[in-house]
Amino acid sequence: MTPSPMPETPQVRAPWLGFRLPYEMIVSPGRAFTDLASRPEWLAAYGILLVTALIELYLSAPAIVHVRALMPPPDGLAGKPPDALKAELNQFLIAGAIDAVVVLLLQIGLTATVLTAVARFKGVATSYTVYASLAANCLVPTGIGALLAGLATALRPLGSFHDFRGLQTALPDNLALFADPAHVNETNFLANFDVFSVWSAILLAYGFAALAPVKFGTALAISFAITLVLSVIFIR
Repeated sequence: MTPSPMPETPQVRAPWLGFRLPYEMIVSPGRAFTDLASRPEWLAAYGILLVTALIELYLSAPAIVHVRALMPPPDGLAGKPPDALKAELNQFLIAGAIDAVVVLLLQIGLTATVLTAVARFKGVATSYTVYASLAANCLVPTGIGALLAGLATALRPLGSFHDFRGLQTALPDNLALFADPAHVNETNFLANFDVFSVWSAILLAYGFAALAPVKFGTALAISFAITLVLSVIFIR
């Protein structure tokens, strides 16, 4: 007699992780990498990043408009009446909120695209969503940094800000400390390299090395290259 085939065991989908995954990325990254490999989620991390970006925007916007009011046209708002400055603040908040929504999605998507391409080149067919989840959750430390930067800016009197370097170094944790105050683009570019962005880049490297057959040194080089390119594209 031919034995009857064994019934297939139904595959049980891992339970929804929600905010546990971003939390694990901070307190236990190794467990987070294992969890996102089986349940790649990114919306909770994206929500955290978006909320912290909007809070930073709201807290720092008055200081940004104040500094622009010290600068002559066309880049500055010197000589504008208070009503015009108030309208500028409202426009800045709306534009900044839209920018935060789009830029975060682009950062996650571009990072995931690069990691997927490298993994496929190495012969590993890991799902794109896994790397999107890795990219989003590894950015959570930058959300913490954004929140602290916003608080540091809001706690200082507006009169203490005289240029954009002072704004970007309200929380003195980034390379804008070494920028020329007269060069706004240089200041804003260097401000992208802070303690929290380095933390995120290292997390991304460890996660990629855990998910793909690449050495940690290679993963670290890829991670920092992505950080550099995104900083050039999205100078804040």
